[in-house]
Amino acid sequence: NDERVSEPTYMALPAEYMSCSAVNKEWRQRVDTMIDSMAEFRTLSDRVLFDDEPCYTLGKKVSFTSDQTHDLRKTLSPNIRAKREIIQRTVCAFLNAEKGGTMYFGIDTEGVVHGLRWSRKSRDEFRLTVDQLMHNFKPVVSANFFMISFVNCVENSVDVSDSMRCAVEDTYVIELTVKPTVGSIFSTGNDLCFLRLGCNSKQLSMNDVCQLAREDQERQLQAEIRSLHAELAMWRKLNAQMHGGGVAAANGVTAMNGSAHGRVATAVVEAAAGP
Repeated sequence: NDERVSEPTYMALPAEYMSCSAVNKEWRQRVDTMIDSMAEFRTLSDRVLFDDEPCYTLGKKVSFTSDQTHDLRKTLSPNIRAKREIIQRTVCAFLNAEKGGTMYFGIDTEGVVHGLRWSRKSRDEFRLTVDQLMHNFKPVVSANFFMISFVNCVENSVDVSDSMRCAVEDTYVIELTVKPTVGSIFSTGNDLCFLRLGCNSKQLSMNDVCQLAREDQERQLQAEIRSLHAELAMWRKLNAQMHGGGVAAANGVTAMNGSAHGRVATAVVEAAAGP
């Protein structure tokens, strides 16, 4: 249900009360106190962050540092054109790594949260710039392979519980997350290729790129072989159930030969059958 909270309405005092100055003064004090309390609550409720809402606490350290899947950067100017090269280099390195990764802007290399004070306009411009960078990659990075998050920063106060800390206006940690990819090697718009190694993004030579391609193909082949092993085991189990325990792996091979991986399947079956 779409529940909307309307502004409070106040009941007018009866005319007979208004004629009595003492009562009038008492009621005015009560109403004024009520109005002040409600105004304070409305202001607080707009800023309160609850436990199930992601946030970072200013001045506190996060549980991770720059490594294979995390890249921490303290600052990022709202005019990020000068930082485009750093962003596309790091994103390219994450795209070519097995696990992907996330860039964090507003957290220093020691893991301390500083946050970035960005307006709505700056946030929109950042999204557009990242979209353009992703479009310039070869091959193009589709929208489902990356995500931008502006995570609120909250005040660091020992006197307030975590669930009642207040968000600092227009202050965020920016997360640019890149998902892992399989079957593609990405390069920047300048035809440069990078790979994430530890906490660094290493530029690859042509030999490195060829080696990366071979490793990627090997990972794909190993995944296909594991899938075919599982398929072969299923066929053997079915044949055993249908023929009273008789092994008829050839039936499974015949069925799998109709797929694109028929030759690989046959080799797996022959290797699994053994002498």
